[in-house]
Amino acid sequence: VGSAADIAAGDPRPLEATAATDAAWLRLRLPSQPSGRHPVACGAPAALGAWNPAAAAPLVRRQHSRPASRDRAGGSGQGGEKGDEEWLLKALPGVPSGAEFKYVLLSEGGQAFWEDGRPNRKWPEAPAMHCFGCASPREAADGAEIEIEWGRPDLQPCDPLQTPGAILHAFHWPFEEVRKRAHEIAQYGFDAVQLSPAQRSVQGDQWWTRYQPVRYEEVHGLGDESSLRSACAACAGVELRVFGDLVFNHMQVVASCDEWRRAQHDHNHLEHLKRRLSERLGPTFNRHDFQWPWFPLEGEEWDGPNRMEGWGCGEWSELNGGSEKVMSVHTAHMEKLKNCGISGFRFDAAKHMRPEHIAEYVRRANVYSFGEVLSVDPKMQKDYTEAISLKGDPLPTTDFLLAVWLRRLLEQGPEAVDFELEAWVRHLLDVEFGR
Repeated sequence: VGSAADIAAGDPRPLEATAATDAAWLRLRLPSQPSGRHPVACGAPAALGAWNPAAAAPLVRRQHSRPASRDRAGGSGQGGEKGDEEWLLKALPGVPSGAEFKYVLLSEGGQAFWEDGRPNRKWPEAPAMHCFGCASPREAADGAEIEIEWGRPDLQPCDPLQTPGAILHAFHWPFEEVRKRAHEIAQYGFDAVQLSPAQRSVQGDQWWTRYQPVRYEEVHGLGDESSLRSACAACAGVELRVFGDLVFNHMQVVASCDEWRRAQHDHNHLEHLKRRLSERLGPTFNRHDFQWPWFPLEGEEWDGPNRMEGWGCGEWSELNGGSEKVMSVHTAHMEKLKNCGISGFRFDAAKHMRPEHIAEYVRRANVYSFGEVLSVDPKMQKDYTEAISLKGDPLPTTDFLLAVWLRRLLEQGPEAVDFELEAWVRHLLDVEFGR
């Protein structure tokens, strides 16, 4: 084949590969491209263009691409979703193992579309297969995995077939987008997809609108009930579990913190705000289904002993947790989602709900569940993991402590963290968060 510049300029030679696939050093999968657009391998060595896409090494399209079959152990088989293409590049003399490169898509006019949002790739020591723009969630780059031991040595490993090891948070994705990309998500090694909340919420395109429920009886906003069923069916077809996000702690904001604060000294204004609450969230709920007396969660109160009764930011409409009426509405919502194909749940704002209330929801749901306990304090996590049983095991919670630790490690290196769990916790609580 000619150079990338020749092809971009309209070289009439065919792009289809005629050599056997096993002769290729690199195999690249990407969605079917518009006519005239093709990938090149662009990197530091001269054979890869010295970071100049126009002089980079062009790949050739394989004539036939077979549909993929997913390996349950976490890998992916040959090919990809219908419409995907496979492009090949033979071994290049003068490119050493470990040389940095990226794939670039070149248009006929010479416009370059680089892989974004991932580290530079490393030239492999053996033939390799890649997906354009994506790094496996089990590998930070194309090199060997980094295994980090976390927690006490007596902790038991979990069964990956029962407990998901890698969950894609499809944050604010429409359900139709999840359906279309289910095969791609599975190929990258994920075990499950977490959706954003499915209930009817306040109007708006911002992500936070999904966390202000208006009606739990409807699936609305990111798609309707039919589109949710289709997304779940597509995920089930490639052995992906689907988790719903449950916002059961609070509902729509109907007044600002300043309004609620002023109303505490003005009975008529308080009555006006309570009527507004009933009007906005009725007929399912009325003023009696919310937490009184009102008080704002601000500053240290977010993690304080009253965090389960306060109104977040002084304006989240805090539901009366534990009320059978409230729980019945929420239970019906969980059943609706399960009937659509949802196979597990995340409990939003779990640290603002009493453990015994979440335990009852978990019992009723009878599926894999975990909680968002937004704290780096292990003691607060234990308030939930030790009080709530998930089919005999502790309820999992989002590991924010590990997230903070990993971010510091990746951004600043090993010298910026402590590998002793207890010392790291003390550092965060006493120094980072000033507590």
